[in-house]
Amino acid sequence: MFTRILTPIVIAMALTQTAHANLDLMRKEMNAFQKPMVASLKNTLEKDVEFTKGYKAYQQEMAEILKIKNEKERMAKIEAESKKYEPLFDRAMKKAKIDPEHSKKKAADISKKYSSKRTKYTLYTGKYLTYVMWREAQAEQEQPPVETEQEFVAPFEFEHSVINGGDVTVDLEEGRLDAHSNEMFAAIQKNKAGFGMFLRMNWDAGRVRVSTKLAGVHYHVFAVSAGGGSGAKASSVIDLVTEDGDVCQESVIHGEAIAPVLWHASLIGDDTTVFACEMNAPPRNQDLAIRFQGVSEITAVGLAGAISTVSGKAQPIRARLLE
Repeated sequence: MFTRILTPIVIAMALTQTAHANLDLMRKEMNAFQKPMVASLKNTLEKDVEFTKGYKAYQQEMAEILKIKNEKERMAKIEAESKKYEPLFDRAMKKAKIDPEHSKKKAADISKKYSSKRTKYTLYTGKYLTYVMWREAQAEQEQPPVETEQEFVAPFEFEHSVINGGDVTVDLEEGRLDAHSNEMFAAIQKNKAGFGMFLRMNWDAGRVRVSTKLAGVHYHVFAVSAGGGSGAKASSVIDLVTEDGDVCQESVIHGEAIAPVLWHASLIGDDTTVFACEMNAPPRNQDLAIRFQGVSEITAVGLAGAISTVSGKAQPIRARLLE
């Protein structure tokens, strides 16, 4: 289920199921398609005398707005400022001979290309070449196996987080995590909030399969650009690591927002994801580290900014040893 509001900010509620790279492939294909249009719009705004004065005024005002520390106040002013200059941007799109319907049709084609009976992928275009992407489960999700050798529940044994300019909160007792990235102007952040536990291999096995269902992930991605470019991504990762350094990893992207030139794009959703990772079992009496992370990631170039937030709670993590 999802709710979409046809305004400059797009809001979506999505359900996802397993780990695939489809959103990455969709982004690459859409970016390649829109690349000439992005260049044409930038050239029109920066070099056409009809637009340069207004565009510079917009950039100067946005530069001050992006400095506002209070996130709620900043978002409200971005919305107001964008509407103020909307007539200018509409004229620039026409002068650059960019038809938004072309991007809209391409988005529909890409969505259809990557969707299946099991999973629906949606690429939705907004104003001035912005877009968001998400996915929804169309069929009943595969649940973690019922037969298990060992089950892990909170409290978990260790924190597995990486802080790169953002905020990370992990509650080992409850199995909750929060990762938040929020930066205006040129920036790259990738913050990971996670936890883990150890599985002692007390007997010989050929393979080990670990699965979990992440209950109620909430995410928010927001990208804004005033002449640079920005993107925000929210994802989750589960991995298994042996003492010998062997790794099995599965990840899922919950949603993305892209603003390549102007305006802003936003996506808010709740996601339920089933992970399963299988690998060769380590030798008897070794430990297998089982780790889970929520990842918030942003990129902003020039006069731009982005926000990404991921929060959630893990249900029991099951480890099954296979012959």
